[in-house]
This record gives sequence, C-alpha cells and structure tokens, in this order.
Amino acid sequence: MPSGPGSEGCVQNTRLKGAVALVGQAVPLPEVEEARPLETTYQLTNIDPQQVELFVRQRSIDKTVEDALRKVLARKAAIAELDSQKEGRDGEMAKIFDDQQRLRENMKALKAAPRKRRCCNATPSN
Repeated sequence: MPSGPGSEGCVQNTRLKGAVALVGQAVPLPEVEEARPLETTYQLTNIDPQQVELFVRQRSIDKTVEDALRKVLARKAAIAELDSQKEGRDGEMAKIFDDQQRLRENMKALKAAPRKRRCCNATPSN
C-alpha cells in the first residue's frame, strides 16, 4: 500500500474528494454548492456618494453605470437645493401675508374712526 501525503491507500493523511475517512472506512459527504446572488437591486432614492464609491472599489459597476449614478446624484443635490430655496421663499411669503393682513386691519381701524384722524391731522390755529 503506498504511503505519504495524497496517497489514497493510507487512512492517515488521506485526501478523498467528497468523502471522510473514519477508522478505515470512507463515508460519502453530501455535495455542497456555493452560491452568491447574481444581482442586487438598489433604489436610486436611497443611494449616496459613499455607496457609489463602494461600488466602484468593489468593481460592482462599470464606468457607464458610475457616470449615470453620479449624474443622478448631481440632480438629487440640485433638487435638494431648490427645495431649500422653496422653503425659504414660502417663509418669506407667509411673513409678507402676515404683514399685509396687519396693514389691512390698521386701514380698517382708521376708516372706522374718521374723527380721530381729522383731529390728529389738524394743525393748531393760533
């Protein structure tokens, strides 16, 4: 019987494909298949520049996909800036509306009291 590493006749140091040596007998092992996902789905609404960098480092995406994702990120940044500007302008509009409302109320109060207005605008006659 041959001996040494890799020889199939020896129980010790035996390397058998798909089997394990147990006290002189070989027991077959079940076949094991290695699997990994072929595709992963990402939502563009949640992607950020760090994820794009990770994809590039992992070589998960090619240059055309990277460029497309960077364009999407640039557009998302532009939209965020426009949303911020809109919120600021909405605040300004609300302030202007409140000021206009206050002026309307003041004008109504002045119309309701014409005598007081004449009295206050009159110049002393000496």
